[in-house]
Amino acid sequence: MVHKNYKWNISKKEGSTLIYNTIIQILKERNEQCIEIDELLLLLNSRTKTIEITNNNKQKTLINFLKNVFGGLNYFLDEYEDIIKYEINDTFYIKLNCEKEWILVENNE
Repeated sequence: MVHKNYKWNISKKEGSTLIYNTIIQILKERNEQCIEIDELLLLLNSRTKTIEITNNNKQKTLINFLKNVFGGLNYFLDEYEDIIKYEINDTFYIKLNCEKEWILVENNE
């Protein structure tokens, strides 16, 4: 659930940029540029624990910010086409989408 009273010490845009850049960095460090979502959340928290994030002057984690402002990781990732979510055997993963789109043009001559 996204809360309407915004009392965070960082803006939604700053938080979004921080979350996105950290996720991309984590994925690029992986051989297959793929990670289980639970592991991603642990790494996201550990890599950003030194960043001061507060709500109503109370210390919070980046995951708290993610859940409160964006509604959760799934809703956040829906905004980005370069990150793919998928499921294998009841385990959810995300992967960096490195494929480029091609536009085919037919010549009718």
